[in-house]
Amino acid sequence: MAVGSPIPPASLGGSTNVVRAGTPSASVGDAGGINSAIDGSLETLWNAQKGPPGWFAVTFDRPHFIERLELVVAQLPAGDTVHEVWMGDTLSLELVTRLGPTRTSDGQTLTIPLNPIRTASRVLVRTLSGPSNVAWKEIRVFGAAAQTVPSSVARVQLKPFLKGNAQQPTGVYGSPDGTARVFILEQRGRIIVTNGNGDIYGGGRGQPFLDITNRVSCCTERGLEGLAFPPGFRAKRYFYVSYTHVGGPNIPLGALVVSRFRVTDNAEIADPRSEEVILVVPQPHEAHNGGHIAFSPKDGYLYVGLGDGGPGGGAGGTSQDLSLHLGKILRIDPESHPQYAIPPGNPFVGRSGVRAEIWALGLRNPWGMRFDQATGDLFIADAGETEWEEVNVQRADSRGGENYGWPLWEGRHCHAALTCDPAGVTMPISEYHHLDGCVIVGGAVARGPRYPKLTGTFITADFCSGRMWGVREEAGRWVGSLLTESRTVISALGTDEVGNIYVADYGRSTVLVLDEL
Repeated sequence: MAVGSPIPPASLGGSTNVVRAGTPSASVGDAGGINSAIDGSLETLWNAQKGPPGWFAVTFDRPHFIERLELVVAQLPAGDTVHEVWMGDTLSLELVTRLGPTRTSDGQTLTIPLNPIRTASRVLVRTLSGPSNVAWKEIRVFGAAAQTVPSSVARVQLKPFLKGNAQQPTGVYGSPDGTARVFILEQRGRIIVTNGNGDIYGGGRGQPFLDITNRVSCCTERGLEGLAFPPGFRAKRYFYVSYTHVGGPNIPLGALVVSRFRVTDNAEIADPRSEEVILVVPQPHEAHNGGHIAFSPKDGYLYVGLGDGGPGGGAGGTSQDLSLHLGKILRIDPESHPQYAIPPGNPFVGRSGVRAEIWALGLRNPWGMRFDQATGDLFIADAGETEWEEVNVQRADSRGGENYGWPLWEGRHCHAALTCDPAGVTMPISEYHHLDGCVIVGGAVARGPRYPKLTGTFITADFCSGRMWGVREEAGRWVGSLLTESRTVISALGTDEVGNIYVADYGRSTVLVLDEL
């Protein structure tokens, strides 16, 4: 699935500074300030106005052969610093070198020769530690453009599906009952239902399938978060939702609630008065609620993804605290008990002071959690904080207990530290840098007849950039591919019962369907 690169020559024979041919970006700063680090003048500089960590990058529109970098330091006071240089493309970045800790001072030039010459369309300079603000007088990249340009990597397109509007859509789900219906969650607390052609029942003006806007705390990161149909839904005629609550008797404001609702005699309408509260998890902040729920096709239990409670900085280590639900995946059995039972195989059952519902830990804000219906593998799209967004996978034969590392690790990188211990940490199968967006949105596994080339690919997107990626296991290794640059404000992906993949367009209040090219 990955795209190849031109083979670099042994020598470029007099390369020039090509940095002005690229587009700069940085962890902090507007376009004018960022350009000051590549304008050729030592009288100007880019300054993040904050200390490490921070980063500066240059992206080219084609691969370049790069033989050295020159980094002109902007730093007061002088002192020990640590920098890293990464190179790659829109699919991956590779660590080239780490500089330091070494003493640097204002105006000093750090020269980084590359032997052998590297081929890259991106250069990323990360400052991990230092005594002053993250800043550079000049970033110089010496090399030459490659003579050949790889063809576009876009392999999917988005086409209109929904005939009508879905205000602030946060989820798309197929009905597992042979009706070809598609259920669309609206953040404020409604679920609307369509037929397989995208027609909203009731002509778009009728009664929604479910309306609990009077109970849902919205918006920012709060709202109606998830929907799950139990095994045998057609006969049972009930389903589960997760949402952040406005507060009430025994339920704090903003708490994440998982509830059961029943369908009325009219299959297109659920009864909001039928709510049975299954689980309540208090949230200390409006951010990082997580909230996605899904039934495993293997064991039939309900999995609940929860964020660390926010607002940032690791939330005081909640994700590693086994006495809390926050930052975890829970596994519960809501089908054999008025509320729920603890599956006996959960990894922490019987441990004093530990929540027995916990199935896995070390997550920041899993905004996307989907089972592969064919294999039973669980894919988790976990939103990062400083630089890296990640995809984790839990195999269908897992016994639980995986630790995905947050807040010690962000992606495959130490978070807010130069070194950290990887022992006992399950690393992500895929990651991308904030060069490509800001928040990962996941996801859907391509399994339907519409996607013969992408079969088995877990597809994710970025909320800010609209880029969509796929990751698939090939010959025992995970391979990523950029599928399209949609420029759509994507808030969710989902599938119907035959495998068609839908994309919630939050910006235009609609839903699109994914087609393979």
